[in-house]
Amino acid sequence: MAPTLRVADKIRTRLGSQLNYINSAYRSPAYNAKCPGAASRSYHMQNCALDLMFDCGSETAFAMAKTLRSEGVFRGGIGYSAFIHIDTRGHDSTWGQA
Repeated sequence: MAPTLRVADKIRTRLGSQLNYINSAYRSPAYNAKCPGAASRSYHMQNCALDLMFDCGSETAFAMAKTLRSEGVFRGGIGYSAFIHIDTRGHDSTWGQA
């Protein structure tokens, strides 16, 4: 989880924005199965994913996460909805649009 937390902190720092909520971090397989829309092989179950809400809004945070990833700060997934998802899976994946 430490690498993903570092990415979350870099997003916060670059935006000068507060992190309001960590909506989800580690999920057990049983809990993940109950989460609507959760992937059956979710990176939350591997303890390397976070769902986050920043006070600047999800669209802005999503854009910053994409910028950081393009700069080589991390390799991983970025998702967008009412919150942003970030993970450090080691290869890039993006879903949702801002």
